[in-house]
Amino acid sequence: MTWPGTYSSGNKTALLQSGESFFVQLLQLIHNSRSWIHIQTYILEEDATGNEVLHALIDAAQRGINVYLITDGYGTKLSAPTVKKLRAGGVFYRNFSPVRWMRVGKRLHHKVVVTDEGKALVGGINIADKYRGKSTEKPWLDFALLIQGPACNQIREVCEHLWQRRFRRIHFKHADLKPSVAGGDIPVALSVNNWYVRKSEVSGAYEHIIHSAKEELLIVASYFLPGKSIRKALAQAAARGVKITVLLSGISDVPMVNRATRYLYDWLLRNKITIYEWCPSVLHGKLMVADREWFTVGSYNINRLSDYGSIELNIHVHHAATAVSVQQTIELIMEHGAEKVKAEVYAHEKSVLKQLMNFASYYFIRFLLKLFLRMSEDGRKVT
Repeated sequence: MTWPGTYSSGNKTALLQSGESFFVQLLQLIHNSRSWIHIQTYILEEDATGNEVLHALIDAAQRGINVYLITDGYGTKLSAPTVKKLRAGGVFYRNFSPVRWMRVGKRLHHKVVVTDEGKALVGGINIADKYRGKSTEKPWLDFALLIQGPACNQIREVCEHLWQRRFRRIHFKHADLKPSVAGGDIPVALSVNNWYVRKSEVSGAYEHIIHSAKEELLIVASYFLPGKSIRKALAQAAARGVKITVLLSGISDVPMVNRATRYLYDWLLRNKITIYEWCPSVLHGKLMVADREWFTVGSYNINRLSDYGSIELNIHVHHAATAVSVQQTIELIMEHGAEKVKAEVYAHEKSVLKQLMNFASYYFIRFLLKLFLRMSEDGRKVT
């Protein structure tokens, strides 16, 4: 099999799960930075977790660190006093593509942190209490990859490029930004989705891997509404004997999307694709493992919005031992909190009313996504 992406060697990686351990690592990266830090996120809420991160960024800026923070103009609504405090504290802050009347614009869906220490976090975890969890409430299930090594150069370049194209130019001293070599042995590639500049690397990687898989695919997918090409690739893979398992949301922060996804259950089961639902909390993860040799994790959702309306960033890892470890982690998570959707039980429990609601939700969500994309400030023809 040919694996998508251009891989850099010499990296170390570790898969992190949403919860306290992720935010401990995030705060540690901020505290350990000595020259600069880029942080880009879709959601940054002014709750306990968000405020702790904001204070850490201000403290870093006041130590003389160049702090570059970008949040999405739709996903994040920081108050005016908070924005004033950030800028007064020395943080370079921008709100990406603010929403204007009837002009939704492209969305920044990155969740990425990279520092001069030569370390980065890339995944789907936003900065908010719901991703951290509480003693009485499980965090939303999501993942990020901690990377140390040469791949961080590529991640830094993506962050700089986005800042420079969208915002006023700041001169980056590249000689000061080169991260140290980690001395690992894991090949890592980076891929970007940005339809507005004709980049569909993440979408292409998913489709390529599904078409090429020989034995097994494990997919973790929130907001799972695949287009025709992905559905066709999944059906063909299942037909040639590939074992496909999908972990989907049992509960969702957007109930209509959940119902729309359930409209596809008949199709999934008919194609002998095994479905599990994550039930203890909201599932927000985006991850795929192929043939226990390769995996991808990042911000990309398998739907039209990630294909055409959002700027996405994923990391691909081609390393068998690491892929096996990631698959075992997901299987353990499923064992302790997911429920298998059994075809016979599903057929018995579904009703005409439920199917009608799922059908209506599916096509209404498709209509909303088309409308959203039409309202883009740089709209292109979407197929």
